[in-house]
Amino acid sequence: MGSGNYHYVSFLLLSEIQEPFTLTLFDHHTDMMEDPSPTVLSCGSWVFHAIDRLPMLQKVIVVGASKEFEDQIPPHLREKVTLFFYPYAGSLESLSHQIVASIPTSTVYISIDKDVLDRTEVVTNWDQGNMTVRHLVGLVSSILTHYKVSGVDICGEYPLSPLGIFSTESGRVIRKNEQANRIILDSIMNRYAKTG
Repeated sequence: MGSGNYHYVSFLLLSEIQEPFTLTLFDHHTDMMEDPSPTVLSCGSWVFHAIDRLPMLQKVIVVGASKEFEDQIPPHLREKVTLFFYPYAGSLESLSHQIVASIPTSTVYISIDKDVLDRTEVVTNWDQGNMTVRHLVGLVSSILTHYKVSGVDICGEYPLSPLGIFSTESGRVIRKNEQANRIILDSIMNRYAKTG
């Protein structure tokens, strides 16, 4: 868990997986921008590098990205990427079914950037989507029910300075984000206890 500024740490976790897997990314952004230098790994490019460099990664499913970021995906990567924009036109059950049906491997890795969530539910330091925690938990639980999960990471904490942590506004943000963290983590742990 940590700030969205360090989402690229997920790349290192993915590089340890030794079997074919699908990355299911809940994020308001695609994180597939090409960096000016091929040696740079950033929070905006880590998925691009993962597709390009990790042979075990078979597919990337991005849930919750804004349609405006679709053009960030380089054409040569598009066959390995499926996007589910949010808000979704159908029901939560329909979206859940489509996500599950899009996963081609028996193993998945789930990466959650809380900037996919509405600002009324969490506060991050990036522009945010409008998914609810309830919808996020429902979608993740569905994946956990159907697939072997090799790992889960959660980022999107609001960065606070040592002095800023004592302000009234910071306290409100911390409480709001911690409530979302507890709901997400409890649902993952409860579902994992039932399935595996």
